[in-house]
Amino acid sequence: MPVKPHRIDVTLIHSNISCPDIMKDCDLLNNDEPSTLLRVSEADFVPQKFSPQVVAVASILEVEDALDKSKFTDFPTDSEYDGFDKSNPGANADKIKIYAKNKRMCALLTLAQTTSHGLAVINKTKTSDCKYGRADKIMKSLKTKYSPKDTGAKIELELALDKLQFKFANDFYNQVMATTSMYSVTMTEEELCTLAAKKCRSAMYVKMILDHIRHAHAGMSTMDFEKIMDDITEIQRTSKSFGDDGRKQEK
Repeated sequence: MPVKPHRIDVTLIHSNISCPDIMKDCDLLNNDEPSTLLRVSEADFVPQKFSPQVVAVASILEVEDALDKSKFTDFPTDSEYDGFDKSNPGANADKIKIYAKNKRMCALLTLAQTTSHGLAVINKTKTSDCKYGRADKIMKSLKTKYSPKDTGAKIELELALDKLQFKFANDFYNQVMATTSMYSVTMTEEELCTLAAKKCRSAMYVKMILDHIRHAHAGMSTMDFEKIMDDITEIQRTSKSFGDDGRKQEK
């Protein structure tokens, strides 16, 4: 069962003396104001949410190369890196850069973990001559280990969606998107439209949704869950008040 992700604030990173090399970047990010940097869930890793956040932070800090496996083809060991002349890198310039980027990205990923499961994944990428681990391998392992897949996840998602209620089309759309984002499996536009038709208690709105599906099947339009929800929302907004069935209430 997906749980609410925990937040890792920049203030936590400021106080972590083991990562002084990223403190300056964090100051530039938010001018010392606490803000969410990365998220990780207590029990279920949510790749659809976590991965984009990791990529965004990596892009801001200009360390996104550390998430690209192809950049590690000539990755130096710790002992090799220690032997480089940092003031005159020469031919070792690229090796020095990817080592530094990987070190910073591994630090950020470590700080984002709140459970031993995530830390274990990170530790497995470490070796005697790679003490920080490999950021690209960490992300791959996290997705593989914690991402719900296959039939089981599809059933879990359908059960979660079945608990939603349709009253305001816009709210229903947001709830559906929030729920589906918690799973690695996806639902088609038609499945989402069909779900809305089943959950809706207004005959008028159900007809709108079914007509939308029929028109798409006939090639008259494109199946679009967001659009039909927007169309219903516009109608709902024209009414000052309405009940659960979508009908305007008498005052």
